[in-house]
Amino acid sequence: MNEKLAEFRQDQIDTLILGCTHFPLLEEGIQAAVGPDVTLVDPGVETVHQLIEILTKQALQHAEGPKAQDQYYSTGNIKNFEEIARTFLNQDLRVEEVKID
Repeated sequence: MNEKLAEFRQDQIDTLILGCTHFPLLEEGIQAAVGPDVTLVDPGVETVHQLIEILTKQALQHAEGPKAQDQYYSTGNIKNFEEIARTFLNQDLRVEEVKID
């Protein structure tokens, strides 16, 4: 990672946009590679902030009520999915297998 990001460090950038969905998972390593003076921007977080602002202005936020029940499905290995989800979401999930013919 250091080798790939060395150019950014040489160019003395001040901001780096984490432009792929998996980059926030690598944020610590990216920050270490580009240095503490570079601000990392996660566009997913910024998008959520914008959406909240729009929904609030238009009074379209979800009304208080019972929490929705999330459902998870996978065509792959259920146990692997559950382990990975537990790591990233910090919760146990019940995943149902879907067969595709």
